[in-house]
Amino acid sequence: MHGITGGAVRTAIAAIGLGLVGHRAYHTRVGRNHRYDSLGNAATAAGMGALGYFVSPGAPFLAAAGLCVPASFALWLIDGNEIDYARARASVGRKEPKAARWHEIARNRPLLIFVLCLFLFQFANASMLPLAGERLAADYKTESEIVVAALVVVPQLVTAAIAAWIARKADERGRKHLLLAAFAALLARAVLFAVAFGPWFLVGVQVLGGLTAAVIGILTPLIVADLTKGTGRYNFALGTVGMIAGIGATISTTAIGFLAQILGFTAGFAALAIVATLALAAVWWLMPETVDAARAEE
Repeated sequence: MHGITGGAVRTAIAAIGLGLVGHRAYHTRVGRNHRYDSLGNAATAAGMGALGYFVSPGAPFLAAAGLCVPASFALWLIDGNEIDYARARASVGRKEPKAARWHEIARNRPLLIFVLCLFLFQFANASMLPLAGERLAADYKTESEIVVAALVVVPQLVTAAIAAWIARKADERGRKHLLLAAFAALLARAVLFAVAFGPWFLVGVQVLGGLTAAVIGILTPLIVADLTKGTGRYNFALGTVGMIAGIGATISTTAIGFLAQILGFTAGFAALAIVATLALAAVWWLMPETVDAARAEE
């Protein structure tokens, strides 16, 4: 149930935002969405942890159920009539074109390259924090609970702090240089996690996690919007990208978990570093700049 709601809500919010503001202002909308999403995640991690510690283990789940009420009210406030499908297709001022054929989307080479890069990114990223949490529980039992909470909260706060700046730079200077920075930070994070000088050292490393989360969270809907502009297939493409990335994350947690169990935590992080290197190489050599092509169609 969690997987279904997560996949549906993120794609739907991105699509609604594009229909509300159009392509020109979409980077600002995505940046704001990501900032408040991260603040909500940080507040949830801190608040739910406090409820579980001071009240009862079941209290966080009851609180989460209660929070669905204001969330549903916020969704109800969105006026469906303000979602302009022609604007979302970048066809304002002219007759709305027919949606592109499915095979045209399947042959979109930059989109396929981006899917490959995200698959590799999620393979390297998804199991990194769980693996760090397991190492903490094994090596630093007395501090593991508070440190794990910090590992979750710190990157969310970093993401919230830089989300608007990332969105602005993505519009001013393009997408690729930010992608390269995020993938390089992912590689550095894997290497630093493998070293593991101490529990609070890992918390400091999670600042890089906030950077990668901000860049990937903001650029994914923007790049897909760039590459599907005028096709009418943004929702389908974004959902497909999310599905492939989710498959990469699933394979990662399974494969790296077995590897770490057999060869140890250092081997697990080394494997993640290798995949992160491949991902960085794919972005460097294969991924084109997408904002130029999107603006050329305006």
